[in-house]
Amino acid sequence: MPLAGLGVLSARGARWICAAAVLIAIVGALYGRSVGSHLSPVGLEDPHSETAQANALIVRATGNEALPGFVALVSLGHGVTHTGDGRQALLESLATGLKVHRVVEVLQSDPQVGKVQSALDAGSYFISRNRLLSYVTVQFREGSERFHVEAARRLAAKLSSMPGVKVGGSDLASSQVTKVIQRDTTFALLIVFPILALLSLLFFRGLVAAPLPVLLGGIAIILTRAGLRIVAHFLAVSAPVLSEIMAIGLGLAIDYSLLIVSRFREELALNDSVPEAVRTTMATAGRTVLFSASTVIAALGSLMVLPQEYFRSMGLAGAMVTLFVCLAALTILPALLILIGKRIDALSPRWLQRSARRVARPVYAGRWYRLATVIMRRPVMIAVAATCVLVALGLPALGMKFSPPDVLSLPPGSEIRQVASILDARFKLDPEHMIPIVTVGASQHELKSYQHQLANLPGISTIALPEQPLGNHTALVFVASTAASWTDGAQRLVDRIRTLRPSFEAKVTGPSAAFLDLETELEHELPLAAILVALATLLSVFLLTGSIVLPVKTLIMNALSGCATLGILVIVFQNGFLHGLLGNAYPGTLEIANPVFLIAVLFGLSTDYGVFLLARIREVRLSGQSNEKAIALGMERTGRITTTAALMLCVAVGSLMTSGIVDVRQLSLGLAIGVLLDATVVRALLVPSLMRLLGELNWWSPAVLRPLTRRRRYESATNDTDRK
Repeated sequence: MPLAGLGVLSARGARWICAAAVLIAIVGALYGRSVGSHLSPVGLEDPHSETAQANALIVRATGNEALPGFVALVSLGHGVTHTGDGRQALLESLATGLKVHRVVEVLQSDPQVGKVQSALDAGSYFISRNRLLSYVTVQFREGSERFHVEAARRLAAKLSSMPGVKVGGSDLASSQVTKVIQRDTTFALLIVFPILALLSLLFFRGLVAAPLPVLLGGIAIILTRAGLRIVAHFLAVSAPVLSEIMAIGLGLAIDYSLLIVSRFREELALNDSVPEAVRTTMATAGRTVLFSASTVIAALGSLMVLPQEYFRSMGLAGAMVTLFVCLAALTILPALLILIGKRIDALSPRWLQRSARRVARPVYAGRWYRLATVIMRRPVMIAVAATCVLVALGLPALGMKFSPPDVLSLPPGSEIRQVASILDARFKLDPEHMIPIVTVGASQHELKSYQHQLANLPGISTIALPEQPLGNHTALVFVASTAASWTDGAQRLVDRIRTLRPSFEAKVTGPSAAFLDLETELEHELPLAAILVALATLLSVFLLTGSIVLPVKTLIMNALSGCATLGILVIVFQNGFLHGLLGNAYPGTLEIANPVFLIAVLFGLSTDYGVFLLARIREVRLSGQSNEKAIALGMERTGRITTTAALMLCVAVGSLMTSGIVDVRQLSLGLAIGVLLDATVVRALLVPSLMRLLGELNWWSPAVLRPLTRRRRYESATNDTDRK
């Protein structure tokens, strides 16, 4: 068996493998430590959407980014008393006019700045209703979003010493989000590693075995950060991947370490030969790890079919860290076990050593064995009750409301968020409420007629600015919406504008249009990603078990637990349940990318736990035991592993609940809830009850498919593990 060969290889070159791992980890850590500076903002725009096409027209005509990415809010002291044109008012109020002028000069001094607009040249729209504030907008020169973010940081630093000036805007918000995510990830690591170390000592039952999951996870995270820095030279990679790789890397390292170390202890209890124990462990638990990792990689990799940079980045980073954890578990871990050998229980309190030996022995009276036996006595009642619980928890998901990632996800005390709130509350024209329309090839008469059509549409507060020629027969018309950019009202207005059919080309852009396009694109593209995730789940479980019934059952249970998780997120973040404990405020929506990414991860992790259980049940079944006995013994051997892994994963991802970014807290809580539901309601209740009801049908497959999964019985020593 090829995986058994890894055990043989580890026995022959254990020290060389460990030395190479240390060297690679050191090089990876040095190279990947600055990966954060190479990452880009979120990137939820489809390059083929109407919004992207409109932005491309603006960039081509002006050489600048399509919309303002930086805003400076200027306090005008005693205010402007003149009620006429904004430029004239500022000029007549010498002190305030000079203040705005100084801000404009500072902004224009940066070489990356392409266009600056203020009340000095754009009128009274840039002065607040109470005449006490004015704002200045900046459009950066054409370039990548990363360059715009860096330029926004520079401008914020230049203006920080000017009294009465606050800064904001989408590019600066992206910079702040990246900074907060990096800070929160570092803080979470400082919290989670000591806790995981203590839990590892308890669950791995020894000081020698306890560091193994943290070691494997750390190596995988280091190598993934280095790999992402390489990828960032060729492709844009979104900053939120840093939180993702930490959570998934540590979680899977815990899963795979628990599975392999537990099996190694079992084999040592049957066979005093350490190399033979490692060989058998890799042939059994190693095989399970390989199937599990393949499923997780496929589930996360399915996100790469979506056109948005954010989903491609998350899919790539998730698949990459899973691959590195798998490689570490199949190479470094068996080498370490060869070196550790029978000292796996050394340096531990005697009660932990006794516990380790007791768990390793084949038993028919363990807690999980007894639980499975009780459940299989009343399978119908338990299966119906568990299903009803999951369905009831999932019903609120039918009312999900979405919002894009914006400044409201930042901490309430953030200056950027404060600027956004002031612009919304005190100005007639808020850049976030503005809907720019790019026109190409329109005459002045046609533009006037078009503006008249726009003025008659419901939901428009004003035609905010006159058309602005951009060159190349391209012009901009600005419409101000009465509704916030991501609300249904703003999206309906965008739809109404797009239904107009002028004689010239007209494309709508801006935050409202971008969010509408994103929702539409996800509706069209998600079915393909969902099909790929489903196929990966079905294929993995089929190849593992040789059954076509178990894969379908696994898929249905994964869907139920995923929907229940989304329902709980709706209750917490949309309806505000327990918001006082989880943050000072709740957004009333779910960030639109979170459910997509969450379901992909949960499908991978749920199948991961399912593979652990089904692989062991299948192994016992192949040894000649009955269906019920195989279920009970499989539960006994994997129940502790899956619940322990779930608990430790919840600690790893739950540490991100301390994040100042609401979107990160949503994702963190969702992963923790989904994992707990799967490890308890699904694995502990639904799986044994349904498998008991299905009986021998569990293992059925059509004759035409059986040659694809010819069952190989393990060596007799392997089967002896579960003998009475």
